[in-house]
Formats: sequence, C-alpha cells, structure tokens
Amino acid sequence: MASKIGEFLKKHRESIQSLWINKVKDEATITTVFPGPVLKALIGELLQRIITHFEFPDRQQNWIQLFTDRMTVVSAASIYVSDRVAKVGKNVILHMLIQESNPIEDQLNAFLELDRVFDEIDLAQLAQFLNLPPRFPQSPEAEQAKISEQLRSRLNLFYNAFQHSTDGIIITDLGGRILEANEAFLKIFGYEYNEVIGQHTGFLRAPQTSDEFYRKMWESINTKGEWKGEIINKCKDGSLIPVWLSITPIYEDGQRIGYMGVEIDISEKKRIENALIKEKRFTESLIETANSLIVGLNLKGEITLFNKKLEATTGYKKEEVLGKKWFEIFLPERIRPSVEEVFDGIVNNKIPSYYENPILTRSGEERYIAWSNTAIRNENNEIIGALGIGQDITEQKRLEQQILHSERLATIGQMAAKVAHEIRNPLSSIMLNAELLGDEIRMAGDAISEDAEVLLKSIISEVDRVAKLTEDYLQFSRLPDADPQPGDLINLIQEVVEFIEPEASSRGIQIVSEYETNALELVFDAQQMRQVLMNILKNALEAMRRGGILTVRVQDSRKKVLIAISDTGDGIPEKLQDKIFQPFYTTKDMGTGLGLAISQQVIQEHGGNIEFESEPGKGTTFYLHLPKKRFKK
Repeated sequence: MASKIGEFLKKHRESIQSLWINKVKDEATITTVFPGPVLKALIGELLQRIITHFEFPDRQQNWIQLFTDRMTVVSAASIYVSDRVAKVGKNVILHMLIQESNPIEDQLNAFLELDRVFDEIDLAQLAQFLNLPPRFPQSPEAEQAKISEQLRSRLNLFYNAFQHSTDGIIITDLGGRILEANEAFLKIFGYEYNEVIGQHTGFLRAPQTSDEFYRKMWESINTKGEWKGEIINKCKDGSLIPVWLSITPIYEDGQRIGYMGVEIDISEKKRIENALIKEKRFTESLIETANSLIVGLNLKGEITLFNKKLEATTGYKKEEVLGKKWFEIFLPERIRPSVEEVFDGIVNNKIPSYYENPILTRSGEERYIAWSNTAIRNENNEIIGALGIGQDITEQKRLEQQILHSERLATIGQMAAKVAHEIRNPLSSIMLNAELLGDEIRMAGDAISEDAEVLLKSIISEVDRVAKLTEDYLQFSRLPDADPQPGDLINLIQEVVEFIEPEASSRGIQIVSEYETNALELVFDAQQMRQVLMNILKNALEAMRRGGILTVRVQDSRKKVLIAISDTGDGIPEKLQDKIFQPFYTTKDMGTGLGLAISQQVIQEHGGNIEFESEPGKGTTFYLHLPKKRFKK
C-alpha cells in the first residue's frame, strides 16, 4: 500500500505541488511566514519527504527542521500557519486520490495512512512550539493520538486567547513586518486581516510622533527588553487614536526573532481625563478669578487652597502659605480658640453656614471677613477638610461703627442739649442774682468785707465756668454743617501756631513747623478746621508738663494732605487709647471730653479721617488725613 501511494504521489507530483501552492499562496498569513520562493521550496521539499516516507516507511523524517528552517518567526501564529499548510496539502492529495480514474485499492487505508503522516507532521510542529519531545516512538498509537489531542487543545487555547483578547495584539518579525494580528487590533484600527498582514507597522504612525520618540522607544526595548507608554496611532480612516502600547521581544533558543505589541484603546479614558482636566481648569479659573476670598484646609488646619483674592488681601503669595497652618499665620491670637472650635465643627459635619472673624495681613493689619463654610469630601463621602468662601467686610464694619458712633453722638448730643438748656436758665438767674447781691450790698453804704467780695467773685467765676461747659455741650449737639470755601491751609495752620506760641513758650515748649509747600490751596471750613487744630495743639501742650518739642508737619501727596501733630509728652496709656474719641471722656479735672469727639466729627464731614499713634513716656502723634478732591456739602 505504501509503495502504491508513493507511486501515485510521484506520478502527480507537479500537479499536486502546483495546486497546493495556489491554494495557500494568496493567504497573507501564510505568505508572511513563508514568503514566495520560500513557500514553493517548502512545499516541494515537504511533498518529496512525504513520497520518501511512503517509499521507505521506516525512514525518520525531520519535519521540525523542515519548517523551522524556513519560518520567519516561531510563535503560536506561525505554528498555526504551518498547520494550515499541512492541512491544505493533505486535502489536495486526498482530493486527487478520489478523482483518480484507477483508484488505489483500499482507499480507506490510503486515507488513514495519509492522515497518520500529516498527524505526525502536526504533532512535530506542536511539540516544537510547546517545547516537548517531537516524537513518541515508544507510545502506543492510541496514546500518541491522546497526546496529539492534548497538544492541539493547548495550541487552540493559546491561539484563542490571542484572537479573542480584548487588547489589540500583533506579532512582527525583526524588521517590523506584521506576521499576525488579532480581532481586537483590527477592530481598533478599522482594518481587514489581509490589509495588515505583511505590512510594516509604520502605517500606524501618527504625523505628530517624532523620530526622536521612536528612537527612545527602541532604545528602551534594546536596553531594558520592553517599552510601555502612551502613543498616538493612525486608523485606516485617517483618524488618530491614543493607545497604551507595550512592546516586548520574542525569543527562540536565546535569539530574538520578533516582537509582540499589545495595544489598548484609551480613547474613552483620555476623554474622561480631558473632561476632568477641563473641569479642573474651569474650577481653578473660577476660584482664581472669583471676587471672593477662597481658602481650603485639610483636617490638620493646613492650607491646601489659596486664591488670588486672598493673596491681594493678605499680601502673602500662595507658594508661601500652602501646607502651613491657617490658624498660626492668619488669626489674631485672641480669637484662635473660638475659630478652632468652628473648624472642629466643620470637620465633624456641624457646619455653621456663616461666620465672621478678623484675619491678619502680612503688614499686621486686621481685616474683618465674613465666611461661608462647607466641608470637603472625598470619593467615599468622607470629610477630608473644609472650604471657606469669604468677603472682606472691613469697610462695612467701619461704616457700621461710624453709624453706631454717630447715632450715639446724636443721642448724647440731644441729651446734652436738653441738659444744657435746662441748666442755662438757672445759671443765668444765679449769675444775675449774684451780681445784684453785690450791687445791693454796695448801695447799702456798708463796706463789703474782703471775704464777701472773694465769695461773690468765686460764685460768679464758677457760674461762668458752668455756663461755658453748657455752651460746649450745645455746640457739640448743634455742630453746624461745614461751609467749605477755598483757602490756604498752610496759612491757617501758621495762624493757629502763632496764636498758641506764647503759651507754649511759657511752658518751655519749642514748636517746630515742617511744610512741604508754602501754599496749599484747598476747600475747607476755616472756622471748624481752626477749632480742630486748636483742640489737638492744646492737648499736646498739656501733655508736655515738663516742656518738650511740638512738631507740626504737612505732607502733600497726589490725592490727599496729611497734617501730623507730634508731641514729646507722657503719651496715652494703652488701656485708654480706644476711648479718647468717646464724647465726654476726659482725664482732665476741668475737661468736657468733647474736644477730640468734635475734631473727629469735623474731619469726617470733610471726607477725611483722624488717627493717632502713642507710646507711653515718649509722646503722641495725631494724623489728620484730608482729601484733595473738592468737598461737597
């Protein structure tokens, strides 16, 4: 039987070879592993070895060497290709046997023998791929069939895993030609199988991917044995797609024979990332451009967010404060315990929706802030910090204090006017009666004793003093509206200084005047401004009980004028400094406590403000700030 099959194969050798080659040469997978001339030589030699096998059944055939000598790359895909070549050859021979006009006797046995030969070829290839012994001469035929089935099953497992992986996978030779590609790869890039097999991977390259990028990629593969990273690839329709690419070499017997590339489509991931980045940038832009103070703190009270409005308000840069304790830098020590309680409430989900507190700027100034607070949570809804959005209400607070102060002054003024009015009439009567009493005594012809004269003068003097106090109270309660007129402020100041200079000299006080300009034309109420200057200068004289230096300085800037009046007296004790502008507050035995209150009211009605600095034992300076813009009634 064997010799008859051998004769049949010899007889139809050329026809079998031609048909065999034609049936496989158009398959891109096969022609990639066995290119043109190699495929022809392979089939020719394979057919010759099959003929030899039937002529000499006991002769050993090295099927492994025959295939591996000609394979471009040994892999699951190439073993699959060699299996296909063998099966096509078997089908061609069987078909021709069936069509033979004088069929070989006992064709069934002939078919079984052919199956056995090709099974041996397949078995050898499977064993080569799975690193198992290529032949099993000692095993019974049934056991060889069982082993063959196990090997096929294992190959199918590998090949199915390759084909049905959700990641795109390609296998290339050392030159970068694609030997095999799975369904996921074809789906990602939109190609048909026969459009990519045999092609160089360069068709996937996106225009923006530089040569330098690829140089570094292959440098990594050659030095580290792999490359992993994001890359932009081009699809069949020209669209670009981001992928996560992993390239690893394939080895056989220690020799590199090709590469495997695994490509994961990360378009959706990138879309989500870009959306998150866009949202993050939008949020950051809102935070940075918001006309509100925005600060974020972690559970330790450390700053995690600090926007530009906070930078402008506090004078600190974000880089200076990130990671540092908010309470230590920005809160006055006196209020830290109460604010820390509020923060503890926030992080324990007991959030006050509104809170006001002062903060410290870099210069040490206190700014009053109204905060809206909320907790910051992570993806597990756990509180990880707090967010505060604030408005600077310092000016509002000052205005409220001014309004409150004005209301108090109005109330006090009304009371003072009523009291002064009620007192003035009796005082006038007392004064008149005292004077009449003196006249009556003198007209009686009797000489008034010296003691009686002293008593009468004392009564009249005290009545005069009380009358003057009532006039001060009435003036405070009925301070007239300012009547601003153009005038020379420097000239007015000099007049007042000259008026008090004799008194200053008698007290051993030297007056020093420093003017940036000799003429300063402003619009002001001369009478009210004279009264303010007199009040402050007289206070300065009285503060220097042992003599000293009184300095009057005028500075002219673009928007305002500063009048600074400094003395070298006793200074104002710290505990009294917040009371000196309060009406009726005085430390003098004979004072009304209205001088500075009236002065403050006058300066504010001129659109300015009055401040002071004082150091006990060294002296006091009052600053009068007046706007240069025209005063409007």
